[in-house]
Amino acid sequence: MEEVQAIPFIEVAEATNELSISSEAMSFLGSLRHSTKQIAVIVFAGPCRTGKSFLANRYLSRMSGFKVGRDLGAGTTTSGVWLWNETVPVSDECEAIVLDCEGLNSESRSYEVDVKIFALCMLLSSQFVFNSTGSITETTLGDLSVIQLMAEEIKVRDFNPTGGSDEGEFSKYFPTFTWVLRDFPMAFKNLTPQGYMEQSLENDTSGISSQASASNNIRRCIKEFFGGSKDLVCHAL
Repeated sequence: MEEVQAIPFIEVAEATNELSISSEAMSFLGSLRHSTKQIAVIVFAGPCRTGKSFLANRYLSRMSGFKVGRDLGAGTTTSGVWLWNETVPVSDECEAIVLDCEGLNSESRSYEVDVKIFALCMLLSSQFVFNSTGSITETTLGDLSVIQLMAEEIKVRDFNPTGGSDEGEFSKYFPTFTWVLRDFPMAFKNLTPQGYMEQSLENDTSGISSQASASNNIRRCIKEFFGGSKDLVCHAL
């Protein structure tokens, strides 16, 4: 019987930065073709060194599984996308594939590759779990600038009769976005984590700096791409 473990899913060629699917993952996914249940895909993503792999392991009800920072060694992070080679029951009718995505902003990876991996995981997932630490700040929003750049990588249709952007179509294809705030420094009193996130995604009208404008564009993309409260949720740990 095959060992239950994390296996490579999407690998990145170091020389060319090309993405490819591993033979192990192909074999596992092929084994699901006869499943009578619906298959969901849950992706754990976020900046590197923030504990997203640990969070993925906790979802699996395990203390180990996907390799975390202490397993990988100093200066090393998750590379590419890894897949848990056993589905997780979600309901009587559904089971889930769990993916652990390479962390954003790694010193060993170009931003272009970050965008491609993030976009691929976004399109593959039914639920996209974004893990970050602390409160939502301009720096946190900067980590999500990759969402804005995805618009340049993703094409919804070959021909757009209006000649405009496809951005308005993205929410039809994008997953539920769950924002997990780890080590949150504030206690919620009259405000829920959901309400806090919604406030943080309101446009900054305090100034007209280039940074404020860039952050407001990211806020707009998040709200447009994951429109509706059921598709954009927040939890604080």
